[in-house]
This record gives sequence, C-alpha cells and structure tokens, in this order.
Amino acid sequence: MLRDIEAGSTTDCGLCGERLSFRAKQRLRQVICNVYDAGVWQRVEHFHPECYDTAGEPHGSVDVGRTSRVQERMALREAG
Repeated sequence: MLRDIEAGSTTDCGLCGERLSFRAKQRLRQVICNVYDAGVWQRVEHFHPECYDTAGEPHGSVDVGRTSRVQERMALREAG
C-alpha cells in the first residue's frame, strides 16, 4: 500500500535502511507491506517507493488504494 509518511515516523526502509522521514513542505510517500508466511501474518515492512522498485517489488505490485487516491486529489487541490 502506498501511503504518506506521517509526522513522527520512526520507521526505516527495508532496503536501504534509512529513516522514512516526514517533511512538512513535501508529501513524501512510503510503501507499507504486511508480510505473511503460509497465510500467517509475520511483520510489516516499509520502503521508500524507489527502493521498493529497486528491490523488484518483493511483496507484489503496490496497491495505491482508495484512501491514497483521495489524498492525492486533496494535495493537488492544495497545490493550486
């Protein structure tokens, strides 16, 4: 799922290891993956979108999701 990075995020990217940092002036996004093994939830992994692409989309294609599309439209309206 592609989501905005929230203020106060303390999560690191699953590929590069760098912090997924919130920036007030930019609407940075992250890919959030629920990881399952044999149908049993194991963990959540977070990635910079470009790192997820570089990793070859290890958990499948990114679902932009309805909420994210609404957020994108709102951001476009705010930008002008």
